[in-house]
Amino acid sequence: MEKLGIKELSDLFEVSEQTFRFYDSKGLFPFMKREENKYRYALVKDLHWFKMVFILKSTGMEIANIKEYLDLCMQGDSTVKERFEIIVKQKEELKIKMSSMQEQLDLLTTKEKHYKKIIETGQEDDWNPINFEVVLKEKNIKKI
Repeated sequence: MEKLGIKELSDLFEVSEQTFRFYDSKGLFPFMKREENKYRYALVKDLHWFKMVFILKSTGMEIANIKEYLDLCMQGDSTVKERFEIIVKQKEELKIKMSSMQEQLDLLTTKEKHYKKIIETGQEDDWNPINFEVVLKEKNIKKI
């Protein structure tokens, strides 16, 4: 059986060796093995377990939820419903994050258009806090 050490695993999955060790310490790599000298390694046949961890982590899933998901996988097909529920919950959380990110992107697009207009017209930037007093004065609003 071909073995891969932490260095090879971290290169393969494009994460730091420290990340690998941290995830292992949290129980996310149930098939990680140790040699007599305590060096960690994995067998090539078990790489799909590592891949699953990194896929779930890339969705923003919490480490505890990844651990629960893996534990359920190891119990077999009798846990399909529970794993399904974890995936559905994560999907909903990701949708919320995506919505928030879309709002942030929209704000930046609005600011970009605003600055482009200022650059093209040479007008004063009324969104700049330093110019806010001028805006208040023009609207006849007294400072607090």
